[in-house]
Amino acid sequence: MSTRPWMPLYVGNYLADTTHLTTQQHGAYFLLICSYWQRGFLPDDDEQLARICGLSLPEWKRHRPVLRQFFKEGWSHTRVDRELASALEKYERRANAGKRGNQVRWGDRNAIALGSQSQSQSQSQQKELSQGEESLSEGTSEKKGTSLSEGTSSRARPRLAAVGDAALARGGGR
Repeated sequence: MSTRPWMPLYVGNYLADTTHLTTQQHGAYFLLICSYWQRGFLPDDDEQLARICGLSLPEWKRHRPVLRQFFKEGWSHTRVDRELASALEKYERRANAGKRGNQVRWGDRNAIALGSQSQSQSQSQQKELSQGEESLSEGTSEKKGTSLSEGTSSRARPRLAAVGDAALARGGGR
């Protein structure tokens, strides 16, 4: 299967082109379009096309002339081809932008290896911050309702600032 999880559908255009179809023909045509979107082509075989549409072979042969009008030679579809080309162009543009952004951020360094280091660094930063918070709580007054600046020892405040500075120095700050 394809990696295309969605397909654009311009409802106004679809309805304008298909108002003459029966319900069964709508279903068959829509299934043909969906299969074409996923595969990029339709087989030129009546049995396979009937299966795609969920029709018996005699039913398919009865509806084939009407449905054939929506396709060019070889069961290609102009609109779906245009949308596939547009989707591919967007994908490539976004992939290239991502590569450029990765290059700007990481340069020639291995981003995957650095990503795993960043996770272990952030865990150690969290541990250091929690230790800094414990130092603060040890230096606070036991009176309830005192503010942080009133109940904090003069040694605890610089400790928290040092932990924050260390996290910023390693790139942990925002």
